[in-house]
Amino acid sequence: MSKVSGVSDLSAELAAKRGIAKTEATDIMKDVVEIMASAIVAGGVSFKGVMTISPKVRKGREGTIAFGDNKGQKWKSEDKLVLSITTGSQMDAELNK
Repeated sequence: MSKVSGVSDLSAELAAKRGIAKTEATDIMKDVVEIMASAIVAGGVSFKGVMTISPKVRKGREGTIAFGDNKGQKWKSEDKLVLSITTGSQMDAELNK
């Protein structure tokens, strides 16, 4: 598995592919990330054949502490919003070559 690319890596690739300055490509990438983040928070974003990213609720849990000074004490975590990422058919095929 290769390394995870960040905004600067992707900006460099975009600049090379489009023949634009790296600073312009970085500004574009930052705008795209900001717009995607807003869309995900508002309900999700889908790239046909590639992936769908949407928020979902992870239910809180509860239990009893099994060790330490607080052994036997009950605990409970709150519900939390997390991201759900589902691969599309094209991405699934690419990942599983």
